[in-house]
Amino acid sequence: MTSHRPWLGFILGVLVTAGVALVLAREVDWRVTWAALSQADLRYLALALGAMLANIAGKTARWRWLFYPQAQRLERRHLLAALLIGQLGNVLLPTRLGDLARIWVVSQSQRLALSQSLLTVVAEKAMDSLMLLLVLTVLLPFVPLPPWLSRSRLVLAGTLGLVLIAWVGLAAHEPLRQRMRQVLERLHLHPLTRWLEQAMEALSHLRDLRAGSVQARLWGLSVAIWLLSACVNHFAFRAVRLDLPFSAGLLLAVTEISGTNVAYTPAAVGVYHSICILTLSLFGIPFAPALSAALLLYLVVYTPIIVGGLLAVWLEGLDLRQMR
Repeated sequence: MTSHRPWLGFILGVLVTAGVALVLAREVDWRVTWAALSQADLRYLALALGAMLANIAGKTARWRWLFYPQAQRLERRHLLAALLIGQLGNVLLPTRLGDLARIWVVSQSQRLALSQSLLTVVAEKAMDSLMLLLVLTVLLPFVPLPPWLSRSRLVLAGTLGLVLIAWVGLAAHEPLRQRMRQVLERLHLHPLTRWLEQAMEALSHLRDLRAGSVQARLWGLSVAIWLLSACVNHFAFRAVRLDLPFSAGLLLAVTEISGTNVAYTPAAVGVYHSICILTLSLFGIPFAPALSAALLLYLVVYTPIIVGGLLAVWLEGLDLRQMR
């Protein structure tokens, strides 16, 4: 069953894209859309692009701290390159395969164990899952949630984040590990005991992340990353003269992440635009101006990822055949 999930996401993405293309062909007055884009406020456009670049820098800084205490010796340039290559892979490939490329690249360039690099990405996803749930909790009193945004999926994301963080904490707590080992041995679950020990030993590499100063940096950067994502959306709205509250940009940040993880098309063409248009409809924005905002946001968000990712591949001198 699981082997078919990438194809289901791809098929869903293709159907969404086809539906959007049909609507665009029948309903959109492209002269009005082009006029709105050509008259975009360049000051807000520059702010949106700046917020996007700052967002990428924030993600790089957070990822660096997830390697603590080795963070100081890691080169920011190589971490940024690996992150951009991973984002490029996630844009162009299904099922988040870019994350695997990112793990491989940083392990090669910084001479790190693959398991350690993998764990930092797992920890990052756990933090983002919890942040998504936190942002939604903050938004609930102020904005309506779209009906297509499954509450059960969001609860699952939050639960997964809590489980992963609890698992990391358990791995770093030696007395509790000993107690769990004794219980499993009494139950004669020896294969499970060996598997548990291997998993715990790998996760124990993250024990140093419990330091208060490191936690403050990680969660502070996570909040900044989400706020910058909202700023990208907010400034793009203002660029096409949509006077929306900041909460609209924050909600779009949530729906973008949730939607593009479910339905896939190369470079999120169609899927991204549909999510933006549907989210803006909750605030009473008609189709034409919502489409203008979606097109502008698409350029602001994906241009740095695609251009930066390709440049990173070239600068790192990667031979993609080594990744097979």
